[in-house]
Amino acid sequence: MKRVILCFISLFLVSASYPRELIKSSIDASYVISFAEGNGSGVAFYRDESKGITFVMTNDHVCQLSRGLTLYKEISKKPLNTFTPTLVNKDGVRFQAKVLYTSDSRKDVSRPDLCIIGTKNTIPTTTLGVQMSSGSKVYSVGGPQGFFPFVDEGYFIDHYKNTEVNTDAYTLKAYFGSSGSGVFDYDTGKIVGIIFAMITYDDESIKAPFITYAVPLTEIRSFIKEFCDKNKLKWTI
Repeated sequence: MKRVILCFISLFLVSASYPRELIKSSIDASYVISFAEGNGSGVAFYRDESKGITFVMTNDHVCQLSRGLTLYKEISKKPLNTFTPTLVNKDGVRFQAKVLYTSDSRKDVSRPDLCIIGTKNTIPTTTLGVQMSSGSKVYSVGGPQGFFPFVDEGYFIDHYKNTEVNTDAYTLKAYFGSSGSGVFDYDTGKIVGIIFAMITYDDESIKAPFITYAVPLTEIRSFIKEFCDKNKLKWTI
């Protein structure tokens, strides 16, 4: 039997570097997102100089860790914007941040599993790309199971729409702690998705390919626009 698992928690450890320049830039813009209750991954996508804030995208379920949330219970009722995660880069440098806006997808599964975090530090960012076609090559950057940066290369399978959520599927490896990892266009290094889940199999004898689910670019753009509209921001992304 297969299971779809949210990629929750990771420990922090820096791994080897990667030679390709685009991948290096993506690593520079990627971060471990650390809460007292656990860690996820994220990618910085915009710097607003007028506000003095750099914005980082991750998963809603990563940010919910701040409230002691599991799939079954919620320890704290405090609003998410009262919590201050730490961003950790590839060199182990830590940046104080704040949860700014979340989809609260746990309460409404039709919402994309996304959350925006902000930091006043000027840190490297990357940009959004364009929708991929089936078979396009991609790579992901994140911090699963204590390894950061963890980079994997794969291919875009297809876009899926069901009654609950829009999803893109990739042949990328994802583990616990991969949640919030950016998926990048192999040719441009731009963001095309945010990983939120993976498929696992109860039967270890099943030799199936890795399949990872990511929030599609269209949903990411819509979520950013929603955030901008609510905060009267005029971004060109």
